[in-house]
Amino acid sequence: MPDSARVKKQTERCRIRRAKISDVPKIRELITFYASRNLMLPRSLQEIYECLRDYWVCEKNGEVIACAAGSWALETSQTSPHLNQSSVPSQQ
Repeated sequence: MPDSARVKKQTERCRIRRAKISDVPKIRELITFYASRNLMLPRSLQEIYECLRDYWVCEKNGEVIACAAGSWALETSQTSPHLNQSSVPSQQ
């Protein structure tokens, strides 16, 4: 393989996309690897399937090499300790 082809192969970018059901085994493998080293919290297969819509994967050369998950948490007046009656405008 010529040097230029080798460099190009090493510098190819990964593709970020939403996770699919078929990605779950690889996501679980990645999470288990890092969780076993106490670098993240473990997740069960059921948790991954239930929250799949929150997962994104990094795919390079057709292989999932990384994953991330995130979700939004909205605070309401019932759950926020910083919101009280005095900070809510009155309905007059």
